[in-house]
Amino acid sequence: MKVPSTILLLFLLMPLHYLKASELTVVSENYPPFITNENNKISGTVTEVVRRILTIGQIKYTLAIYPWARSYKMATSQKNILIYSITKTEERTPYFHWFCPIYQSSAIYAYKRADNPVAIDSLQQLKSTKIGVLRHDHSHEHFINKGFEVGVNLDISATENTNIKKLVKGRIDVIVQSKEAMMYRLNKLSLGHIQLIKGLAIYNDKPLNHCMALSLGSDPILIDKMHNAVKQWRQQQKTSQSTTSKKSY
Repeated sequence: MKVPSTILLLFLLMPLHYLKASELTVVSENYPPFITNENNKISGTVTEVVRRILTIGQIKYTLAIYPWARSYKMATSQKNILIYSITKTEERTPYFHWFCPIYQSSAIYAYKRADNPVAIDSLQQLKSTKIGVLRHDHSHEHFINKGFEVGVNLDISATENTNIKKLVKGRIDVIVQSKEAMMYRLNKLSLGHIQLIKGLAIYNDKPLNHCMALSLGSDPILIDKMHNAVKQWRQQQKTSQSTTSKKSY
């Protein structure tokens, strides 16, 4: 059946937000306290920000937690995948549509067991240790760019819990985490009694913010809805901060 030209013209001129976007698949890792997955409930401070943004944009989505390497692989090989919390680096920039920042930066440090005599206060000292990192994590990429090598001074794991267990057993010398995430994991593993010493601030030369990233090749309508949702959320944040500031006087 031939579609009348007037109807076709109206369809072509229809604003993007009236058209149906593809459903979004949101993926992440277990990164407490920012992203948690307990009793089949995905939550955490950064997760709630992501949920809020998607609600503002009226974007339909499903949310799943996987090991970081799997989430990252999905986001770089499939369309309509939103990954968080992800750090925007020079190497990653071309592979995503970025939404940064969505949460304040977190300091990341090198930590060792208190009874381990190795020095961890500089990159050069860290090169003489074995550091536990996640495959394709920002720390993995950072150390590779600084001349570290897998199997020499880098040990790859699928989860940060595994890295902590390796540290406690003496299989690695160093873990690289934020204090909040490290303490959360230690307590969940009943290892809160283990004494750790903080060393080098890993990203001392640049901020490390929590971001979202949408895979390339995603539905253009979905991309447009994401940009609008983030824009509205930021405006709401500014309005809320302004109101709070006025009340404080």
